[in-house]
Amino acid sequence: MGMAASSLRLTSLTARKNQVEFEGQQINQQRVVLSQESSAVYNQMLEMQVPTAPDPSSYTKIVYKFDNGYGESQIINMAKKASGPYNYNITYKSPATEKVLSKSTYNNVSFTKPTDIQGEEFQYLNTNINGESYQMELVGGENSAKLLSAYKENLNVYEYMKTIEEQIANLSSLNSSEKVGSSKQKNMALAMGINGEDAENSKILDDYIQSLTGVDVQTVAKKNAAQSLYNAGTGQGSIDTNISNEDMINVLKDLLKSYSATNDNSAGYGSSSEYNNAVVVPSYTQYANSAAVTGMTNVDKNQALYQYEDNNGDKAYMYVPLENISDTYQNTYADSVNVYENTISYVENRTEINQQDANIVLSADGQITKITFADGTMVQPSVTNEMDQEAYDFAMVEYEYKKDVYEKNMNDANARIKVIQAQDQKLEVRLKQLDTEQKALSTEIDAVKSVRDKSIEGSFKTFA
Repeated sequence: MGMAASSLRLTSLTARKNQVEFEGQQINQQRVVLSQESSAVYNQMLEMQVPTAPDPSSYTKIVYKFDNGYGESQIINMAKKASGPYNYNITYKSPATEKVLSKSTYNNVSFTKPTDIQGEEFQYLNTNINGESYQMELVGGENSAKLLSAYKENLNVYEYMKTIEEQIANLSSLNSSEKVGSSKQKNMALAMGINGEDAENSKILDDYIQSLTGVDVQTVAKKNAAQSLYNAGTGQGSIDTNISNEDMINVLKDLLKSYSATNDNSAGYGSSSEYNNAVVVPSYTQYANSAAVTGMTNVDKNQALYQYEDNNGDKAYMYVPLENISDTYQNTYADSVNVYENTISYVENRTEINQQDANIVLSADGQITKITFADGTMVQPSVTNEMDQEAYDFAMVEYEYKKDVYEKNMNDANARIKVIQAQDQKLEVRLKQLDTEQKALSTEIDAVKSVRDKSIEGSFKTFA
């Protein structure tokens, strides 16, 4: 019975040992496959080309630059034309510009009232600047012309009132009963512009004399003083040297009010300051508002604003002194005037693209030596070798892409290697377990064989 059991156990152990050996062979084959796969991945990694960053010195181009009066421009493209008077179409990049109103001053400027243009008084005015003639129109047109005419008239009244006030001040410094001599009356008449029957100031004084119809002492005294002053200016009668300062002052005060009478105040104003605040300032404000231009300073109290078209077809503005806008003189002259003209200004950090047809002249080595544009501009461009930033940037984009692909492939390969190594390590552990088990099986088989052999030997000795 022992021998049979030993044989059965030996058969079982032998079968298990064979199974362990077979599994070990399978694991070795799997490890060989993993080794081959790992070797293939490493070979693939060795074959990968490491991307190289582009060298800036390898990206250069010939650059043509020129200056046609509007800053330095750079040619960015030239397209040869099949026909036409110009053999190329040239695209170039220039500093961006814009037209802005810029203030300047001109000296020795003359003005002429036009006789061939119909319009409101002061609406049109001709000027000559440095030999160039321009026809100007008042900013605001017909409406502004009416407001300016009213303002000038009010300003003239204001200035005349100040003249009268100066005469009153001169007489007031003397004794009220002191007589006003003939020379003093002549000087007063001259200062007040009383110099002829047709003169406006003479007519106002004459009208004042006609209005003095009373017979009371004060009225008669005023009439005598006024008539004497009129005679002193016009020379049409004798000068009364028996006129007192007080009587002449009263006449001048009456003239002050008479001269400043308005539709809103028929009694007139007692002083130039009152008239200025009530009449002159409002009329100036009305005209100034009608002549306002965005971005420009409003006219001051001694100016009018005109506009005209300059030689480039752009609108320009001129501040004309009121003294040069005369309803009496055909020609006037100003030492200097302020003008706002459209000038080209560069826009910082901005460029613009322009395109023109042109004829080009090439040198023997194929470089451009002269360009004649369709607008008549002729330039001789400079030639330089500069970095081709666009091509370099494109190369950098391509390099970055290749670098990303390379790094991804390397990462994928390393990840695959780690997976293979993990699988191999797992198989290696299993193989060691099988090896240990095989050794144990061999030991146990040897022991079972020994027991079996002893059983066989014992059995045979029994029958010996």
